[in-house]
Amino acid sequence: MPCPAARQALSPAARQPEDTNADHPGCTAVTTPDQDSGDTFAPFFTRTHRIEWGQCDPAGIVFAPRYFDMVTENTILLFEAAGLPPKRAMLDREDAAGYPAVELSARFLRPTSYGDIVTIESAAPRFGNSSFTIVCRISFEGRLCVEVTEKRVWTVRDAGRPGGMRAERVPDAVRALFARG
Repeated sequence: MPCPAARQALSPAARQPEDTNADHPGCTAVTTPDQDSGDTFAPFFTRTHRIEWGQCDPAGIVFAPRYFDMVTENTILLFEAAGLPPKRAMLDREDAAGYPAVELSARFLRPTSYGDIVTIESAAPRFGNSSFTIVCRISFEGRLCVEVTEKRVWTVRDAGRPGGMRAERVPDAVRALFARG
């Protein structure tokens, strides 16, 4: 159940009764599927971010699409933290044309507001052939607020195709940057 402020935005049919959680009155604890199954989320890259005024809607909470902006920036920083050059330099030096998102899904568990200092964590990519999946979590004061799963495709330049790019296997050198032993 979301916090009381977010509950107000729900339709009456979607509202559930408040509980008596002593740590956060009116809210239930968040249990993620990872916690239920015993799987662990292992962040590879973590940063903090101050929620900006322009990221919020008139109700003062983050407008949902802005979370995707935060996650996209975290993915770029994740690759830099692993050892790739900044994205512009990578695109100039490598044969890469980028790694566009082809699928995004999100779970919105509790709102964040202007001025909140959130923690944004991204796990190492799970690589397929030309695609990879990254799970990113945004939390505030230790409580999970948003979880985003994004699927991206490694692309290279191809002048003979519409858009000038095509999918290609993620290079082994890139994969090796995320291998932790």
